[in-house]
Amino acid sequence: MPPPPAPTQAEPSAFGKLASRLAIALVAGAIVAAGFWWFGRGDVKMPGSFGGLSKYSSSQTDSGVDTFRSYVKSQDIEGDMAFYASGGIPRAALIWVRDPGTNATQGAFDEFASGFGPSFGGSTVGPSETQDVGGVSYLCATVSGPTPGALCMWKIDDVFWILLDTQATDVAAARDLAVQARDASS
Repeated sequence: MPPPPAPTQAEPSAFGKLASRLAIALVAGAIVAAGFWWFGRGDVKMPGSFGGLSKYSSSQTDSGVDTFRSYVKSQDIEGDMAFYASGGIPRAALIWVRDPGTNATQGAFDEFASGFGPSFGGSTVGPSETQDVGGVSYLCATVSGPTPGALCMWKIDDVFWILLDTQATDVAAARDLAVQARDASS
C-alpha cells in the first residue's frame, strides 16, 4: 500500500500575509525606537558656541563646573554646565539637567530660582515671564544684585536647560540668547 499523501498547508490569504508583515514591521520598529530612546538619552551635548559666544574655560570656571557636576551626581540626576565668553570675558553659563522627578518647567524654574540667591551672593531673581518661540516655552526673569543679568529656562523632551546671561539688561535679550543656545544644542 502506498504511503498516505503528505498534508498540505493552505496558502495564507492576502490579508494573512499583510498581517504577518505588519506584525514583523511593528516589532522591528519598536526595537529600533527603543534603541534610539535608550542610546539617545545620554546624548545631551553642550554647544561649542552660540550667539557670538564661545565655550570658555579657566581655573575659576572649571572649579564652578566641577562643583556643579559633584552636586548633580550627589542628587542622582544627570546634568552638565559650561561657561561661554566673548573676547575672553565670561558672559554666560549654560546648564542642562535631566531630572525624572520634575515635569513642570515653572516648578523647576521656581526651585532653581529659590536656590539661586544664596548661591550667588544674595542675587535676587525677579518674576518670570513666559514666551513661546518656535514651539518652545522659555521662562525668563531678570537677576539683580552681585550677579546681575537675566535667567532663562526651557525644556526639550526630558531635559531642562538654564541660561544665565550676565550682560542681559532685560528678559528679551536673555531669551534671544537662550533661543540661540537652544538652536546650537539641537
